[in-house]
Amino acid sequence: MEVFKKITGLLVLFWGLCLHGQECPEPVFPTPGQTDVPVTTAISWDEVLGVTGYQISLGSTPGGTDILGRTPTGAQASYTAPCGLPENTVIHVTISLFFLNQPPIDCDSFSFTTEDVTSPPECTLMTNPADGTENVPVQTDIRWDCRPTATRYRVSIGTSSGGSDIVDDDVVDDLLSFDPPGDLDPETEYFVRIIPENENGQASECKEFSFTTGEDIPPPGCTELFSPADGEGNVPLSPLLQWSAVPGAEGYRVS
Repeated sequence: MEVFKKITGLLVLFWGLCLHGQECPEPVFPTPGQTDVPVTTAISWDEVLGVTGYQISLGSTPGGTDILGRTPTGAQASYTAPCGLPENTVIHVTISLFFLNQPPIDCDSFSFTTEDVTSPPECTLMTNPADGTENVPVQTDIRWDCRPTATRYRVSIGTSSGGSDIVDDDVVDDLLSFDPPGDLDPETEYFVRIIPENENGQASECKEFSFTTGEDIPPPGCTELFSPADGEGNVPLSPLLQWSAVPGAEGYRVS
């Protein structure tokens, strides 16, 4: 019996050491110390057996979060910044691991350096209202997709193609939306130009978008999320989001 206990103890210790050795993954791309990394790159790492999920944070110092706060990636061992990474920057990456019924593990940071962008950004796409949409509320905001390497956007809005009688080349920094001054006129066609730019210049030959407003109908009120409740912890990884119905609402947008 004593021999059996010793063997069992050694097996448990050996298995624990194996698991411990596999806790933190190795970077796949970029590799530690790599330079001239494209700002559109996907940061990836080795998968960890038995992991419930990962979190990634990016900073200008080891363990820092000033570039990207702790962001879950689920069970996916990679992350792509939606608007690209900052150019010509040393970026420190920290991966955190989550297991069921165990405390999270913060792995050692590694770093790489991004490229120096030397060309203008590409054109963007207006997402709200979608190009050609009719019956758009007069209180609508203009929204568009982010473009990696863009540092700002120029917005013009007119009531004729190529016009700018509503908004004339306004500059938008650090946002992907624009709130036109006052309500738009009802039952009117509007033409929108959104030009991404950076220190190398503006995107060229970008498409002009258009939409038509509907009648001046007051927008519905806000709703309230009741499942999960606001601030609730220990929410399952695939929750069913439920909110209260709002009178007069024809649909809901979820982000």
